[in-house]
Amino acid sequence: MGSTARFCLAAMLFVAMAAQGGAHVIGTTELAQGQVSATAPGEETRSLRRETPIVHEDLVETGRQSCAIFEFDNKSRVAMRERTGARLLEEQSENGRIQRIKLIRGGVRGHARKAAPFDLMVIDSQAGVIIVDEGEVSTRWCDEECAAEAASAPSPVAKIQSASAPVSARRDFGGRKGKGRVLAPGALVYEGERIETGKDALAVIVFRDDMRMTLQGASRVDINTYRYNPQKPRQNQVHIKLQEGRVRVKSGSVGRDTPDLFLVETPVNRVRVRGTGFDLHCVGSCANSDADPVPGTRNEPASGLYTTVWEGGIVQESKAGAFPLSTGETSYVMSTNTVPIRLPRLPPRVLANLAIRPDRIRVSKDILCGTIRKLELPVTQCKTAHS
Repeated sequence: MGSTARFCLAAMLFVAMAAQGGAHVIGTTELAQGQVSATAPGEETRSLRRETPIVHEDLVETGRQSCAIFEFDNKSRVAMRERTGARLLEEQSENGRIQRIKLIRGGVRGHARKAAPFDLMVIDSQAGVIIVDEGEVSTRWCDEECAAEAASAPSPVAKIQSASAPVSARRDFGGRKGKGRVLAPGALVYEGERIETGKDALAVIVFRDDMRMTLQGASRVDINTYRYNPQKPRQNQVHIKLQEGRVRVKSGSVGRDTPDLFLVETPVNRVRVRGTGFDLHCVGSCANSDADPVPGTRNEPASGLYTTVWEGGIVQESKAGAFPLSTGETSYVMSTNTVPIRLPRLPPRVLANLAIRPDRIRVSKDILCGTIRKLELPVTQCKTAHS
């Protein structure tokens, strides 16, 4: 059974148990990005994902660089910032329902809707009580320590759109200690991390400028540099390095608008883009011997780098020079000192294991917490304030 099927089954079992135990389902999770959890009174803590139910008196918590949006049954909604803790309740008054958010720490933004004339949203915090008849309200309660941590916290540059285990991230490029940080769908990715996939794993990564990467099994990619500012495009910079394995890349705004600031590095060359979709396949160590090259066989292609462009064009740069490759063209590079060889197609063994193109995968619009539609959730703001 796949991870998605297991999650759906767990969600259904939770709803059934909640009904049997008298717990009252009051809404659902519209979005859960990063580390988001809920704990009902007397129950174990559970992880939240999209469409997971929330119940009366759930203590909901978001981790660092995480956020969530919940929709109540009367269509009122509440968005939670990073490192926020709040208890969600639904209370019945004489004439309507009260959606009550008891804010413990962090910040929330609420949007009150009326399914009945006397429905209300109430937000309790240490700063006081806010009663919302209809419309939006925002409040934060965060001590100075939280504010200092948030100010120094790195901002995420991408998120895992989909993943089949094992997929991990590590900052220890030079070592192999531990397994790194496990990445699941919705997990955030940071500049300076190495993303690794297991033998049979697959991961789709979506960046802030809508650059997308499909990382296939037994692969390693370093996010050396990622800077994106749509208001100041000349300050943008993307530098990723394929260490081993295979990756399919669809460049985003940086590759389209400022291609000279977009670079993909491999063990044998560097790739410059022209608003592009392309594949890089490292076979073996991704390089062959200049002095005594090992030829490929019918069943096993020769070691080296195989490249295909399926949209736009690229320029391959190495010690041998600069060589363009256009849409529909394929090349093989044996080493850093050799000229790319044009091929009619990829080797059959490579083609047989080709993953889906990243531009053909449905991507949720909430790429990062800072770009959530409808309810804005900045990912690095946490101040001792109440508004």
